[in-house]
Amino acid sequence: FGGYEPEAAIGLRNQFTLRPGLVLNASLERVQSLSKRSSTNLNSPAPELGTVQQANYSGATGSEDSTAVTAGIEYTANKNWKGSARIELRDAATSSSILNSLALAWRISPGWTFLGRSIYAYTDNVNSTDTDQRRLQLGFAYRDPEEDFWNFLARYEYRLDKSGTGSSVATSGTTITNIVSAIESAIERRVDVLSMHVNYQPSSKLILSGRYAFKHVIDNSNGITSTGNGHLIGARITRDIAQNWDVGLQGYYMLDDLSGYKYGLGVDVGYLVTTNLWLSIGYNVFGFKDRDFDDLGNTDQGVYLQLRYKFDERELRQIYNWE
Repeated sequence: FGGYEPEAAIGLRNQFTLRPGLVLNASLERVQSLSKRSSTNLNSPAPELGTVQQANYSGATGSEDSTAVTAGIEYTANKNWKGSARIELRDAATSSSILNSLALAWRISPGWTFLGRSIYAYTDNVNSTDTDQRRLQLGFAYRDPEEDFWNFLARYEYRLDKSGTGSSVATSGTTITNIVSAIESAIERRVDVLSMHVNYQPSSKLILSGRYAFKHVIDNSNGITSTGNGHLIGARITRDIAQNWDVGLQGYYMLDDLSGYKYGLGVDVGYLVTTNLWLSIGYNVFGFKDRDFDDLGNTDQGVYLQLRYKFDERELRQIYNWE
């Protein structure tokens, strides 16, 4: 059953080995509405941009019948680099969408690894605004292959979110006011984020971590363009206190052109559930929330729960069959 009405889905999924280390994945899916009622529930919030639900969402009435075709290819034959590409085309009565992703992992040397990923998602809605979402991530990771004291990660991310830039289709009930309102509500937001993370482990029971991030934002919403920069500095100390238990203390400082400076301070307790997997519960005495720095740490005030997984060169070798 779908979120708005009952649906039936049928599909095919196949994997073809073109040659050792080169695999093609393909799928076909058909979703059929079991009810011809309105597909819109006005009391339900609109889904997030770029999600599968958002691709099928529309403010207009009509059927949610859709057909999706997916193709992907994975290359793992080379011992030093691996890559993948995937595309999905979806067509429905109220919208059509495309989702494309690319990924690359390249071992430059025993200590250095490059990781790259890109995502493009576009939805063309019939009677509501189109959406365009793009992501690009490029990063370098370093791990000392000899002494294993230092770990370093540098990452660049580009984000683009656009909506309201598509053409409006006049239907029964559409007025000039509606069209002008749609144009004025157009949103375009571009963000560049550069972050650096470093871990130093002087002993098996103590880890010192630091991070710095910079962002540049260009926001063009409702016909008004604004730009701004932001900085985030964070530090953390993690200490083992007993077998399978550790405690952590973290602090953050953020400076933003628009909102000024903010601070965050918190503690957490972690338990080793299984090898390299930690379950932690923490509390930030005070903190802040920033949409562009959300993935760089738990900075929001209050209680939080998180899973931490530690992996090193040995795990990468197993995942990517590196020798």
